[in-house]
Amino acid sequence: MDKYNERRRNSRKKEIPFSGTRGFGACSSSALARLMLASHCDGNFKLYRLLSALGINLSSSYGDVVIAFDEDMKNHRAEIDSKVPKSKSSQTCGDSIFKAARSDAGKFQKLDETGIMMRSYRHGIVDRAVNMHHGETFRHTHFMHLDLPEKACTFLCGDVIYRYWDWAKKVASLFPEYKPMIEGMKTFLGRMHAKVHVWYCQIIWVGHWMSEAALTLGEEQEQVFFQNVKIWKCNKAYGDYQRDHLTAAVLFWNDQKEKGMVNQLIKRRERALKQIEISNKQLESDISKYKLKIEQLPILLGELRKAAKECKAGKEHLKDESPLQQAQNSLEGYNAHIKILQSRISRIATTSGQRIKFRKAITLMSKKRSKLIAFISANSKFKIQEDNLLTGHFPWQNLSGSQCRSNSKYNVVKR
Repeated sequence: MDKYNERRRNSRKKEIPFSGTRGFGACSSSALARLMLASHCDGNFKLYRLLSALGINLSSSYGDVVIAFDEDMKNHRAEIDSKVPKSKSSQTCGDSIFKAARSDAGKFQKLDETGIMMRSYRHGIVDRAVNMHHGETFRHTHFMHLDLPEKACTFLCGDVIYRYWDWAKKVASLFPEYKPMIEGMKTFLGRMHAKVHVWYCQIIWVGHWMSEAALTLGEEQEQVFFQNVKIWKCNKAYGDYQRDHLTAAVLFWNDQKEKGMVNQLIKRRERALKQIEISNKQLESDISKYKLKIEQLPILLGELRKAAKECKAGKEHLKDESPLQQAQNSLEGYNAHIKILQSRISRIATTSGQRIKFRKAITLMSKKRSKLIAFISANSKFKIQEDNLLTGHFPWQNLSGSQCRSNSKYNVVKR
């Protein structure tokens, strides 16, 4: 058996086109390995593995080329746990009840691995991954964050990034060696996930407002999961050592992305030029409509950010609320939670039973939301429209005494 395993490892190693860069496969660009604009970390719960499928105790043929050794993650977790106690709070984002990740996670029965977290560059190349044994936590994101300062990464993208950033700052204050991770990088809330966050999070954290971010989405890892999850679904019944097929799939994916990189860059440039033309026309129309000047846009953005920070601070310190205010806050939360459940049907649900469970929850939330809308309409002057439900921006969140509504300001500055 030992000779067989040795031959197996040697044959696998010959197949890997190593370039000295972890996880790149055929990508041999040293500049790309050292410099990156943005990195998106995300977990996938569809790539779980059953505890009953432990299999033969063999070591990985690929080592930690893509997927980090479990022992490394275990040691990193133990180091943080020595000074940062586990939190029992929900770590949600505002009223959105967004639980994409948290500082700690509960115990998962019958599962040896609850999923996998991967990290990809702006062009969809995966360079790092780690198994999740306790759900998706900030400790996994922090482990993926460790070597990004060395690669001069500018933006760290995530689904609940500002919650993670507060936690990472706390860790850096206790571990001085982690301070470069905070000081040299910027947070970037993914543009699509921002839609299910409360409105002030969209203003403060979304990457759309970031200088030099260009058309970065902050959702690059979603493309990798979407394309490969069907191939990897058999993962749940595989033994630990058989997880090598994930590494092989990632190396193949990186190789295909590298081969098509030139064509992709040309297409992206053409798409960016078209988008600039469209946005300029929309901007001219909005400026004419609201009788503004182009020089006023930075001022409008400053007003939006100020209003968002004030609203966030008010939400955190508000204790006594009237029934109307409670209804407004509940409506914001229910509306955002419905969007989250809709996304989880495609992102997390692996069986028809799970999808039915999510749909029932959506139906229940929708009924509660309708009652809240009726209550608010009957007890205030606010009229809630379909556009408010889609954007997550409601009439009571508008700035008073401003030249145009906050929602309009948002759309104008967004151009």
